[in-house]
Amino acid sequence: MQPGHMHPLRSALCGLCASLALWSTWLIACGSDGAADDGLSGAGSGASGGASGSGDTGATGPGGAGSSSSPASSSSGGPMGNPTLQAIPGNTALDLGAYLCDQPSDNPGGCAHITDYGKLVYDAPAHQLLMWGGGHAGNYASNVMRFDLSALAWGSEYDSTACANQVADNFDPITASWKDTQSPTARHTWDMMSIADVNGARSLVILTSGGIGGYESCSASPGEPVPAAGVTMSYGIEAKAWSFGTTAADSLWYYASAQETDPVSGQVLVLATWPSLELYDPDSGEVAHVAADFSAIDVNDLGYSNNLVYFPPNDRFYYLTRNAPVGVYEVAFDRDAMTATLAEVATGDAPDNPNETGWAFDSTHQIIGG
Repeated sequence: MQPGHMHPLRSALCGLCASLALWSTWLIACGSDGAADDGLSGAGSGASGGASGSGDTGATGPGGAGSSSSPASSSSGGPMGNPTLQAIPGNTALDLGAYLCDQPSDNPGGCAHITDYGKLVYDAPAHQLLMWGGGHAGNYASNVMRFDLSALAWGSEYDSTACANQVADNFDPITASWKDTQSPTARHTWDMMSIADVNGARSLVILTSGGIGGYESCSASPGEPVPAAGVTMSYGIEAKAWSFGTTAADSLWYYASAQETDPVSGQVLVLATWPSLELYDPDSGEVAHVAADFSAIDVNDLGYSNNLVYFPPNDRFYYLTRNAPVGVYEVAFDRDAMTATLAEVATGDAPDNPNETGWAFDSTHQIIGG
């Protein structure tokens, strides 16, 4: 695609990505060609605005909290589709019910803000959405949340560190994590989370510090502050375990930059806001600089807290800025030469959205929606 010749954008969250708004779970189908397809590619979806996760309350049905068991499987061994989703006609929004949460178990009152500057990503092999985030002025739960698209139920991957245990003695400043659950302290994720293989294991890769300077706690008596810098880290989806790097993420790029997994190389592309383009190896933790040509754009318009999305039909990445109208920049990445060019896409009909956004590739309609 050449800039201005084709617009892979749609002002809706297309395909079968979930949207979290006003503490409710919505699913939006786009297009006018009949029912939605209950099967996305491995694209991720951002989310912002107050919403929350849940633990294992035992509730079932749309929007309810599910158990920590794995998503339902079909007779062929893969995840099952859901007839409710498959029957959604085009250009229709379906309310899947209240977004329930109960973590941390001893004080879940703030859990309704996990998506404040947070993100959802779609995990294709398990047909589920995964979410982790929260942080200051929001949620302090350290658990990973999932939305099972087969059962239409929220669940927690594991229990969060309790508020009573979010204290200095339980904090590891090297990894910025809680010792008892070995899970990182809650923090903003923006668009700095994507799914990639880490040494062969499907994982959530998080390359932001979240802007933290130490631990943030919902404890009534957290103790003395302990300085810390968030490192690069990943969550093994099948092992349900965290791994931590040794490099402070803030030494690599600004914490509200944008990342996307490159499915061709298996590495993670980061568009840093200074600006620069970097390639992160999730196996080794090494970062390679990409010689990017920014001369064709006004770099002051790149901003921060935006979204980077891979578009498989033309092997390009698109950087979408929150603006009025939304700005769209095409990133042409030459993997062999480790070079890239950026060009602004003249969309003509881009929507106005100066607020936090989330964009994803819709494999059914072959467009980017958000």
